[in-house]
Amino acid sequence: MQRELGVLDVQYYNDPNKALQQNLTRGDINAKTAKIDAGKQAVEADKQAISDAEDELRKSGGDIGWSR
Repeated sequence: MQRELGVLDVQYYNDPNKALQQNLTRGDINAKTAKIDAGKQAVEADKQAISDAEDELRKSGGDIGWSR
């Protein structure tokens, strides 16, 4: 998604006259940025869930190597 955002940034013109000639809007770029941010938040939540599960395994007396 970040690669696609880079392509959109390159294709987007700030000049209003050129922007009228293309079918790409700033809203497209903002939507892609929002998707990337949501994906990053999901990854962080998943990392935290894994860490919590490892802590729970360790606290319950399990071998921490099982989580790897």
